[in-house]
Amino acid sequence: MTKLINHVQQVFLAHKAKHNVMIPFGDDFTFQNARQSFEHVETIIELCNKYNTLNLKFIMSTPQTYIDALKKENIMWPVKKDDFYPYSVIRNNYWSGFFTSRPAFKKQVKVGSALLHAQSKVFARQVIHQKTTAGEVSSIIQANGQLLDQMGVVQHHDAVTGTAKQYVSNDYSFNLYKAEENSKSIYKKYL
Repeated sequence: MTKLINHVQQVFLAHKAKHNVMIPFGDDFTFQNARQSFEHVETIIELCNKYNTLNLKFIMSTPQTYIDALKKENIMWPVKKDDFYPYSVIRNNYWSGFFTSRPAFKKQVKVGSALLHAQSKVFARQVIHQKTTAGEVSSIIQANGQLLDQMGVVQHHDAVTGTAKQYVSNDYSFNLYKAEENSKSIYKKYL
């Protein structure tokens, strides 16, 4: 708790806003149990508000509420006129090629997305059909869910952008392929 309060104080010193700063919690894999994570953040906020002596008020917010609060401060912000590419966090280690790398995988994601949308309509129609068996409904839901999950994974900022390590990109592609094939095998039965 003390570390967080000190961190917020340091952010304030380096920040242009006078009354509001955003402190994001987590990273790519932090909130796999959202309820537990939010309960922990609420506890941290409660303790920080109870024990800080720096006249700070911690709240859980949304990006929109934060932006609205910044607007009320009426600050003149600098305008960035160049871009961030190529992006680097380590010397000689650039994250570039967002729009040009791994075009075959980008196409696979696009095709998978089209398949997901098309099959979702066909599957929904089939599930509500009176003659569909419980076993068929189960296989439809499983196939649709598997492809839906994989499409969610490949939307990660290191997946579809093409910036993941090669073995990770191979894994994304393989898992999406398996989900697409499983889905197609069920989907073809109802066309």
